[in-house]
Amino acid sequence: VYTIPCGINMPVMQQKDKSGDQNEVKIIWVGRIDERPKRVSDIPLIAKRLIDKKVNFSIEVLGDGPDKQSLMTQINEANLNTYIKLSGWKERGDLM
Repeated sequence: VYTIPCGINMPVMQQKDKSGDQNEVKIIWVGRIDERPKRVSDIPLIAKRLIDKKVNFSIEVLGDGPDKQSLMTQINEANLNTYIKLSGWKERGDLM
């Protein structure tokens, strides 16, 4: 598990579930789904690049916000539903 700091002090998290494909790259995006400050439209673009490079991956988006519907539309139009999952808001203790 790698954590990319975001400027907010967070407690150290322990991975709860070790099941699943150990060769799969799992990307978790946590934050407010808001295009202007967060550039959430990059998520489908990242997925397309990983597919082009034949990387076995999944992306889970945790959060909610004003651009959630737009992000869902981008994911659906690009047929990325099998790669990107929008899981909605989660409490901090439920993240990992």
